[in-house]
Amino acid sequence: MVLTWIIVWVMGLIPASRFFWNFWEIITFISFSMIAPGLIVYIVYDIKKITSKFDAATILGKYHLHEGFVGIIFLIIGFFLLGIRSSLLFLSHPFYRRSSLILLFVQILSFIFLYLGSFFFFRDWRDVIHLKFIEIKSKTKNNFQGSQSLVFNSITKEDLHFFKPSKLMIYPLGMVLTIFSVNMIIYGIDFLPYQIFNIADESVIQLGYIICFLAGGLIGIDWLRIFKLFYPKVYEEIKKEITLLENNILK
Repeated sequence: MVLTWIIVWVMGLIPASRFFWNFWEIITFISFSMIAPGLIVYIVYDIKKITSKFDAATILGKYHLHEGFVGIIFLIIGFFLLGIRSSLLFLSHPFYRRSSLILLFVQILSFIFLYLGSFFFFRDWRDVIHLKFIEIKSKTKNNFQGSQSLVFNSITKEDLHFFKPSKLMIYPLGMVLTIFSVNMIIYGIDFLPYQIFNIADESVIQLGYIICFLAGGLIGIDWLRIFKLFYPKVYEEIKKEITLLENNILK
């Protein structure tokens, strides 16, 4: 996608046929549309490999970072990048706004940090409420004897709330909003025509960032269902671990 933008930026300085620009619009639409599913796939992979419920989620060997804290950091970075974006908009030449690689990267990075920040924040919102940000990680394994779990190998009763699915299946709405937010931020009134919706270009983009935040949160709240969709075998493994834990608690 970056290479494509460099090519079109150069071609923007060189007269080109209408066919070329039509072809370019198709390429950019496909490229930007890949951002949404790409982020979702990354999130699912992250859940399986390096989230805070795994031993790998430590710093300096022993300090455990809660995902809610990571989400707050990402959100701060995202809002900081939005401030940079606002500064770049003072360069108000229409061609610059549409073809500037700097503005493009800032918009994409701000979207990614806001989206992931919202996901991590809402996925671990209970710990955020209880101000659980950083703790010293115990090296003692919490697996019960007989457990064959290869993942989530430190589940305790304090984690049970984390593995309860949301009452409503909301991740499909989060996926749809993710796609909408990407296209609103990139295309503005080209995605929501002013003649129909009567919304200014910058208002569409700002609305896209708001929807981006909501989409990440919805995916974060309903993460367990989307995890089950991608990794059904691992999900069954987690269920066995949870059942084993619950049975021992009731004894």
